[in-house]
Amino acid sequence: MTAAFVQRMHDGVLLRYGDPGALRPHHAYERPQVSDRRRNALIKAEGELLALQIIADHLDLSGIARTRIADALESIRVALEVKRRDYGMAAAEEAA
Repeated sequence: MTAAFVQRMHDGVLLRYGDPGALRPHHAYERPQVSDRRRNALIKAEGELLALQIIADHLDLSGIARTRIADALESIRVALEVKRRDYGMAAAEEAA
């Protein structure tokens, strides 16, 4: 094995292989990986959304206000689920 390195940078993920001749097809497959920072930010956002849903349920609001807030929070939840799929993560229900 030689000391040469093959490096590929994909959104914060650095791949290193010792011998370029030793690469197998599954090593050479280039697919951008989502960084841990983005995955952690998504998980944190989902936690904050849950906190907002709990707080909204305990506020003394009119029925119209509750409905509007619930609709807005549901829209945010759907957007986070789309991001989760884009990142290749399991659905929030499956991850729990």
